[in-house]
Amino acid sequence: MISNIFPENFKPAKFILVFAGIFLIFSGCADVLKNNSPQKTNVKTAAEKSPEAGNSYYNFVISELAQSHNDRKKSLEYLIKAQKKNPDSIFLKKVLARRYLILKQKEKAKVLISDVMKKEPDDTETLGLYGGLLALEGSSPEKIISVYKKILSLDPNDDKAVIALAFLMEKTNQRKELIKIFETAIKKSEDNYFLYFYLGEAYLLQRNYIEARVTLYKAATKEPQRIEPKLSLIETIKHLENNKKNKTEIIDLFNQIIVLNPNYVTPFVELSFFYNQNGNYEKSDETFSPVAQEWDIEKKKITALLFSYVRKKNLKKAEFLTLKIYQTTGDETILMVLAELYNDAGYKDKAILFYSSVPSNSFFFSKAMTASAYILVESEKFKKAISILEKAVAIKPDDPLLLFTLGNLHEEVKNYKQASAVYKKGTKVESAKKWSFYYRLAIVHDKMGLKEKSIESMEKALELNPENPEVLNYLGYTYAEMGINLEKARDMVLKALSAKKDDGYILDSLGWIHFKMGNYEESLSWLEKAYKTIKKDPVILEHLGDVNKKLGQKKKAESFYQKALEIEPKNKTIKEKIREIKK
Repeated sequence: MISNIFPENFKPAKFILVFAGIFLIFSGCADVLKNNSPQKTNVKTAAEKSPEAGNSYYNFVISELAQSHNDRKKSLEYLIKAQKKNPDSIFLKKVLARRYLILKQKEKAKVLISDVMKKEPDDTETLGLYGGLLALEGSSPEKIISVYKKILSLDPNDDKAVIALAFLMEKTNQRKELIKIFETAIKKSEDNYFLYFYLGEAYLLQRNYIEARVTLYKAATKEPQRIEPKLSLIETIKHLENNKKNKTEIIDLFNQIIVLNPNYVTPFVELSFFYNQNGNYEKSDETFSPVAQEWDIEKKKITALLFSYVRKKNLKKAEFLTLKIYQTTGDETILMVLAELYNDAGYKDKAILFYSSVPSNSFFFSKAMTASAYILVESEKFKKAISILEKAVAIKPDDPLLLFTLGNLHEEVKNYKQASAVYKKGTKVESAKKWSFYYRLAIVHDKMGLKEKSIESMEKALELNPENPEVLNYLGYTYAEMGINLEKARDMVLKALSAKKDDGYILDSLGWIHFKMGNYEESLSWLEKAYKTIKKDPVILEHLGDVNKKLGQKKKAESFYQKALEIEPKNKTIKEKIREIKK
């Protein structure tokens, strides 16, 4: 369909540039090349040894040879030389302008096209180049359309202009006029496959299914090896009466496509789905069999088709393909793929449904359950999310991902006792992430006011992961808060800072340690660096208030306290500090 060929993110510039190239027909090549047909040769050798070096014709030939060798840089170089040797050649200006358009060098193209337009304002090739230039400059589709309409007024038989114009009109929703142009063009060029195909597509978009069927059938007859008109015919017939004759024709068209391209996955899936929808389950299974057999080899193609179905909101086909693959191969990867696609596309309930379909003995089980939980958390359904994870943990009690996520959710809703219990279970599971359970357990203990236990757990985390900057920082800051091990705390936080040099929270910790050590000037320096990094953290602001107060800067101290209070208006400690400083 035109809508598929001409997608929403279509950029006229790219398409029109292609047609600008088509319009530059090398009708003048015969004269320029003097009827010579040079054999492929070494471009450099020809350039250096030819007695005609410096001749415009010669440079043009070398340019063409370089192009045939895919040496575009050399080709452009000699084309420029050819045009400079013969600056009055309209033909060479057109060829070079076309090359500049393809390279998106619009200013260089513009100079040449403007010159040619002055001399040949009614030449269709020149107008085609002008249309390409307008597209490259980002002109409106309407302006470009006017150029192609002029081309057709000069040469009504120019079917290439018709097709280019059709794309532009489709983009601007001028479908009725588009159909008229196609119908007129077909009368003058009855053997042109493209005209019939695009006219059929236009009828289909206009929901004129009868005319679409007739026209697309003619396109398919003219070039029976092409798949596109057959696919469009199938789509058209589906909109017509649901009778036995039409069903038979759809099946026949699918089979023709399969014969033409047996490696094309889509028709097998589509035909299998068609049989399934019409109750012929045996035929559906039989038709799908080649797809299932190729699953291990063609996963990318099949998942790409699945993505296409979801993107086009064809969810029935997406689920049919997924379940068929799973039922025939037992590979739960496809369940995860569809769940992920649904999640990304915003079909959250369907995503949860397919995540939940992943069996408990699957490698993906814990990931699927965790993903389901996070979807529920997005809509603040914490109880349901926790319930899913608790059931999953009951099945896999030693799974680190499930335990860690469950602990996180309990912590998020301030169920610290439950979070603590889950994290403790995690510390008994052997895994590379064991330290993270101790780390979170320490934080939960801190939130519960159990400082001693917090330090104990954090020290264990540090023992397991001695280079981790978060662990170093948290433990160092905790020491500072308790007024113990201050030199050790400073060394730990400096080590953390070497790993994360611009981290505002680590900078704040270092500033606060110096505050506790009585190094107020040093403290202020680090806290100001932290503030530059994180402007709206109430703790950093409160610390800045405290250090400025110690340095006798009461106005500054009050200012920072007020900023902290704006963020945490119910903070009693900050309110009390403001009252004290005003005395």
